[in-house]
Amino acid sequence: MGRLDGFANMGFVQQISLLDTLETEATKEALPELLALCEQPLGDEAVDQAVRDTTGALLRLDGAGVCEGLRTDSPIVRRLCLRAAAVVGGETVARELERLAGVEKDPEMLADVLVAVVKVGAKQAPGLLRRYARHPNQMIAAQAIEGLGECRDQGAVKFLARMVEEAGADDRYEWCDLPTAAAVESLGKIGGEGSLAFLAAAVHHRNPAVRQLVARELHRAGESAVGPLALQLSESDPDLRILAANALGEIGLGVVALEKVVRSEAEVNVRFAVYEALGKMAGREGLDTLIAGLEDADESVVLAVVSALDQRSAGAEAVRRALGSGGDGAERVARALVTAGAKDLLAAAAADRAGAERVGAAAQQVGADATRRRVAEILTGAGHGDLADEVLAAAGGASKDQPRLLAVDDSKSMLRFYEAVASGLGYAVETAPDGRAALTLLQLGVRFDLIVTDLNMPEMDGITLTRELRKLEGLADVPVLMVTTESQGAQIDLARKAGVTDFAVKPLTPQEFGQRLETSRKV
Repeated sequence: MGRLDGFANMGFVQQISLLDTLETEATKEALPELLALCEQPLGDEAVDQAVRDTTGALLRLDGAGVCEGLRTDSPIVRRLCLRAAAVVGGETVARELERLAGVEKDPEMLADVLVAVVKVGAKQAPGLLRRYARHPNQMIAAQAIEGLGECRDQGAVKFLARMVEEAGADDRYEWCDLPTAAAVESLGKIGGEGSLAFLAAAVHHRNPAVRQLVARELHRAGESAVGPLALQLSESDPDLRILAANALGEIGLGVVALEKVVRSEAEVNVRFAVYEALGKMAGREGLDTLIAGLEDADESVVLAVVSALDQRSAGAEAVRRALGSGGDGAERVARALVTAGAKDLLAAAAADRAGAERVGAAAQQVGADATRRRVAEILTGAGHGDLADEVLAAAGGASKDQPRLLAVDDSKSMLRFYEAVASGLGYAVETAPDGRAALTLLQLGVRFDLIVTDLNMPEMDGITLTRELRKLEGLADVPVLMVTTESQGAQIDLARKAGVTDFAVKPLTPQEFGQRLETSRKV
């Protein structure tokens, strides 16, 4: 007579009590009856779940029973045994899992088998996983690839790197599939010199989504990724140098490498990226290099420097000196202060009359109305009420008929730049720090006459944002201007296919940006 005879006719409390007793007493003899109940559930979900829980608990105590269950024809029993296999472990279970992987036809069950293989930690697991990493079913392939990462299989680094490289081929780079995404993540989990060196070089992968995944893994690697990224700063491709600098900025390390490259860097957009990265470093690191950047001849670079120096007490004196030096350099710094809305540095600049006059003149030239009001408030607080009045007089006032512009960029200095210039051209400007935040805004029904977006951003890149917004009602024809450092034609082609209207290369002068806005509205 079985322990579960008449189980279906018992009351709920009696059923649960009996199951608890079987589990407490570790009554493995009841497994056949429990497995039968799992295959033919009673229909009461609470009771059926309790039966499955008890069965799983007892299976975890019976390695022979698990192996036997893995050989049955019942999918329900095999799945229960797969979950127990990871706990039971051992070479016998590992061999049975390997056998099952070779014969299992159901994709979901096969994926579960691969998960169990990893959890068992069998020595043959890496070889088995590599065999399935090229499976035509993407779910199975991705599960196998994830398993290689979980196993920390250093021997799989070249294999996984090749998969990521292949995803950049002409016929594949437009989309990031599941196996490619899993390969990037597994390379990050494996770590080590070879893996991180490959990921650092892959920051400029042809697929923007892959880049985003690569950047995330490098950020997770932290200090270990600094050396490999620093090597990319010496590469000939300026786009690669920019993306390596961006990655170092997100990690918050690598000051020495960044300072070295900026001293000899001829490309304006690379200098811009390096100064932005230095601005993310903690404490006084990179401060001297940032201060020297105030003398850069490019106004957009000075904007990045000022944004980085804001709220650093040591930067205030440097800004006062720059404003007092006179000439074009002083005017560039004043315009950058206003455009960046650098509150602390503006206050420092307004401490003397000469600095206040330069800031006031700059605010009348380039400031958005909101920025002008902030500058006027600072000037008034510093005792320069007459200059504040002149700044406020230049404000045009908002109009309900203003065209609306959405600026999307993970760079605070670029967002301030877009806001200042576009507002001066009559746009009502709203900003978003990445594509996901922008898409959420658009999904809520907020409408714009023009969207300006960066290409490379965390959370969601500009190409993905454009693809998604084109699916929303009423946004099929809204102009999208992509501002990027990219020089590769493949990225431009990919962006056009996604629905981008026009392009501009950053950093931009205010005049260039204004022209691109006008052109984009007419396309």
